[in-house]
Amino acid sequence: GGGGGGPEAVAELVVRAGASLGRDTAAFAHSLVHDHWVDSVSALRALSVSDLIALGLPGRLASLLAERAEQHLDSGGEPLATVNVTPRGTTSWIGPAQPPPPPPEHPKPVTLPATAGADAIVAAMLREGYCVVTGLADAATTAKLREEMDSAGYIFSGTRGSWSGEDTKRNAAVVLGKSKVAQRLATHELTMQIVDKVLSPYAKRFKLGVATRIVKVPGKSDKTYQAPRQVLHRDDYQFAASDWPYMDGFRPEFLVGVMWAANEFTAANGATNVVPGSHKWPPSPTDGKRPSEGGGGGGAGIGSMGGGLPEGTQIVPGAMPEGSALFYLGSTLHGAGQHDGSAPPRDGLIFIYYLGWLNNLINFHFGIPNEIQKEMPPELQDLLGHASDGTDYDHPWIKGPLYTLPYQGGPGTLSSLTNADRAGAVR
Repeated sequence: GGGGGGPEAVAELVVRAGASLGRDTAAFAHSLVHDHWVDSVSALRALSVSDLIALGLPGRLASLLAERAEQHLDSGGEPLATVNVTPRGTTSWIGPAQPPPPPPEHPKPVTLPATAGADAIVAAMLREGYCVVTGLADAATTAKLREEMDSAGYIFSGTRGSWSGEDTKRNAAVVLGKSKVAQRLATHELTMQIVDKVLSPYAKRFKLGVATRIVKVPGKSDKTYQAPRQVLHRDDYQFAASDWPYMDGFRPEFLVGVMWAANEFTAANGATNVVPGSHKWPPSPTDGKRPSEGGGGGGAGIGSMGGGLPEGTQIVPGAMPEGSALFYLGSTLHGAGQHDGSAPPRDGLIFIYYLGWLNNLINFHFGIPNEIQKEMPPELQDLLGHASDGTDYDHPWIKGPLYTLPYQGGPGTLSSLTNADRAGAVR
């Protein structure tokens, strides 16, 4: 609170500004207060118009909101009234601010059983941008997975307001090296079939580019919304080529994400949000980028209010039972959901498979000793780049295929590099 009004006053200013534009801006109000912690009108006034646009607000709304915040504080912080938008678009004032209505029931994600097979699942992914697949792992498997991941510990969590999330704990390397169950899931037969069908048109091989445990834990960020949702983003944004201008009807997929549910994923505990059909959205005519939340995804000029996500965008929580997995395309908007603070932590293990000719987002290979990698199943070693390409070479500096990264080269590569001085190869 303070500073001419607390979070309620900020939300009301957003609603009133939107009403004067003839738009429902309740979702923007919620995002500004609960996702970005703008908890007073003073804090709102400290943000420039460009700052507000970077937080996902359309340009016209951002400009008007900055002006209204200044006026509100100049007037001494008079109590705000709730705006009512009539069917004709005119506004009327109906007294003190009222609590928001209960949230609508969440839409159900597109879901198929594992028995549906790879063709049906891939068809759903190409149509919707994602698909929840149930019945992939039994309770004994997920229980063992949680036990092994717990023993691996956590590596880091983000700071408040960061992309990684203050309320999200991650392990981006050790979990794959220490968990035998994780190693088996990384090469799950159905997963390999699905990923191959999606990526094979664009590369001869695919590889494992991310292996991370992601746990949504409530209790740190906010008293009411204790673990805010993550900004909606595309995993392929890391590659500039994902926003290149392609011929009509063609856009390559760079990667496939597979989020395994180590426990049940629900709308209450932060199930991964997805935006159906967002993989088909065209680039903005103003900057050539596809629309996304915040300043990272581009798309200024998309939507009737001049920025942000297209009007009518639907956000679907990827709710799924324990032992299921959410498969999504790299071009699909998604992000961790909000944890309401009442449910247990949400526990997930994500694998992201890349086209074989792309570099990894996370070089988790460095965090796994070569001796451990050599003990992994052959299929997993293949996904990590250890497979021979017919150019095996034996030299004090490197042993294995020449045309791969040294630390992915072959048996003994990493140890021969790190022990080069002792071997007398480098002085």
